Amino acid sequence: MSRCWYFLISVCLLTLQLSVKAQYVWRHKACLPGPPVSVGTAFAVGNKGYIIAHHLTTGIRNNAFWQYDPLSDSWLEKNYYPGEGSGTASFVINDTVYAGLGIDSLGTYHTDFWRYNATADQWISIANFPGSPRYTTMCFVLNGKGYVGCGHGTGENNDFYEYNPSQNL
Repeated sequence: MSRCWYFLISVCLLTLQLSVKAQYVWRHKACLPGPPVSVGTAFAVGNKGYIIAHHLTTGIRNNAFWQYDPLSDSWLEKNYYPGEGSGTASFVINDTVYAGLGIDSLGTYHTDFWRYNATADQWISIANFPGSPRYTTMCFVLNGKGYVGCGHGTGENNDFYEYNPSQNL
């Protein structure tokens, strides 16, 4: 009888070990349509993922905006991001996306910022970033406010700014 218990316990432990390891496996998903992307930005709203895909196609900047649905493992192209630069900053407050800043293909840094309404698939201009123009910043959200800072512009930056969506400041 004790051999039977050892066998059952061993099978259970082996099954548990295999199921735990399966949680840490990378799985290939649907590829982003279009040419390869670099220096884009990504975020999630609700149960969908989004990418502002910065790439150059025949010398023309393409700020394609894509939505990923994990249930169907598919991409859907949305209205293009109107900002000019790659290395865009982005953060999400209450299912609303805020994106801006970046550097364009001519080497010009930007301070423009935009709000995205996922329901209407619409980008709306908001207050410009008050700091110096830059790209590749750090962003996060705390207590309903967005924070953007650091990054590279005409030099390296270590400052941070707070955005309050209720005041557009």
